Amino acid sequence: YKATETGYLTIDKKNIVNIAASMSVSFYNSNGKKITDFSSDHDISGKVAFPVKKGKSYKIKVGVLKDGQQFYQMKFGFVSLSEKSGSSKAKARTVKLKKNTKGMIYAEESAKAQDWYKFSLSKAQKLKITYSGKSISGSIDIIIYDKNKKKLGTYHVMPMIDNTETKSIKNAKKGSILPKGTYYIKVVKQRKQTAGYYSFKLH
Repeated sequence: YKATETGYLTIDKKNIVNIAASMSVSFYNSNGKKITDFSSDHDISGKVAFPVKKGKSYKIKVGVLKDGQQFYQMKFGFVSLSEKSGSSKAKARTVKLKKNTKGMIYAEESAKAQDWYKFSLSKAQKLKITYSGKSISGSIDIIIYDKNKKKLGTYHVMPMIDNTETKSIKNAKKGSILPKGTYYIKVVKQRKQTAGYYSFKLH
């Protein structure tokens, strides 16, 4: 598959013969090096998001891990997604409250790769985060810090699960009111092979 745009691949799979089997899907770069994979005993339709970069080529291998043969249909889709994040705290992108922010985590990037954002509060207030996404081979973690580098919370986009969650953001003393000031958001992957997309909104 050669990506003509930046975005992510989706998978819609349907068994033709209903045989209980564990399916594996592996993704390779253009040089034939495996960059991530996953397996599932359950239907993977609508639960996979594999980010791709414009101009890059990828190879995909599908296998069955047990119970002999399995006949299936597999349809790949594509969702275009433009993202703008900072690669470090110093380059953090400013996001606005009540606006959705979307980004992607690539399997071919380093395990230490990070997406950085920041937001400001003009007054002390309560704040919530609503987050969602899809990942494979590990979770995508959204971490919020205050200006003093105190971690206020970690929010997980879990692999192979459709989840949208809303959580209250606590201050450094676990209270419900956040002081005015600047806050930072760091998005990381659990392991080198983790890939997927995420979305969050502060409100």
